[in-house]
Amino acid sequence: MEHKFELFCKLPLFKGLTLEHRTSIYNVSSEVILNKGDYLIREGDDSKDVFLLIEGNLAVVKFDQLHNVEHLIANINQGELIGELGALEGIK
Repeated sequence: MEHKFELFCKLPLFKGLTLEHRTSIYNVSSEVILNKGDYLIREGDDSKDVFLLIEGNLAVVKFDQLHNVEHLIANINQGELIGELGALEGIK
């Protein structure tokens, strides 16, 4: 758990926050465990969640319906955020 909190605190997003504020945000977070081949979110999902990749890596893919194949768009590595743009779009 300490390793996860350290990664969380190193995010530039939280740079200006006190340890107390970082701890409060961390304490309301939840963990999602994926297996190889699982999808975290799919294109078109209405997700306002932000994810921090703690371990492993994720592939961002786009499905080509015409050719029935997935194309690799990006790789997400340990310590990187996913979904922050969707969360920010939800702020009005």
